[in-house]
Amino acid sequence: EINLQNSLEVSQLCPDSLPFSSCSGGNLPGVNRSVFQGVVSMIPCDDWQIIVAEQNRAEVLNLNDPGGDSRIHVEAFLNNSSGECNSSPQLGLLTLPFVCVGNDFFYNLSFTDPDGDSLAYALTPAITSTQADMPENMDYQAGYTPNSPIDNLEFDLSTGQMKMNPSLEGKFTVVV
Repeated sequence: EINLQNSLEVSQLCPDSLPFSSCSGGNLPGVNRSVFQGVVSMIPCDDWQIIVAEQNRAEVLNLNDPGGDSRIHVEAFLNNSSGECNSSPQLGLLTLPFVCVGNDFFYNLSFTDPDGDSLAYALTPAITSTQADMPENMDYQAGYTPNSPIDNLEFDLSTGQMKMNPSLEGKFTVVV
């Protein structure tokens, strides 16, 4: 069984502004981080697929969501057929960036691997689902693609380093 361990607002707002974030019912940009934890025993298999699908995907400028009912859909794949224990890469950066129009901005998710395994990065399509087992790629607005999800984005496949200089204000989805 997987249970919610904690939920914490991590909005990039000044402390005096936190009560006015969207997490608290206000109109300032709010971000909430929830941590789920559990122990799951899995038989050895080379193609486990782990899916989390949640309602309430934020409206963004680079994706088409005509019905407004798409879900955030995240997938992970696991090969435990060798029976060896191996740790998952750890995400080092726990905040979402707020980027200013017309300014260079550098961003890196800062993944590390406790076992020293090599890591590679890729930009991929945003996925949605109406049912957890029926994922589908989302359509992008004209001018945007999975590899170009925001204006003036440079992406390093070996480090995950992003450099961007957006020309338009708004919310965008970038999937790594």
